Amino acid sequence: MPWEKELITAHALAAALNLAVDTVWRYTREKKIPYIELGNRQYRYNLDEVVKALSQPEVKETGSAYGNRKKYTYQDYLALPEEEGWRHEILDGELVKEPSPSLAHQQAVGELFF
Repeated sequence: MPWEKELITAHALAAALNLAVDTVWRYTREKKIPYIELGNRQYRYNLDEVVKALSQPEVKETGSAYGNRKKYTYQDYLALPEEEGWRHEILDGELVKEPSPSLAHQQAVGELFF
């Protein structure tokens, strides 16, 4: 079908918009961006339609939504469970969870260093 060429995955959308994939999935769950459901948790997006939806004022995130969050401490950090493939940091009391660099990434960085 011709419309399939216009549809992209959440990972491709995240890369195009410079967002985390988790943000794309959260916006999908909250129905803040348009999507097409192909099956059980399989979604596709039209980049132009998503950009248009994100330009609407009701989609913008505000700082007040994060103002009531718990401030994490070093003790909270020590109590976090190990998650393979993820690393955790606490920055200004906020818990940050990011994917760990892959082996291929680390090897490429090492090659660039040398």
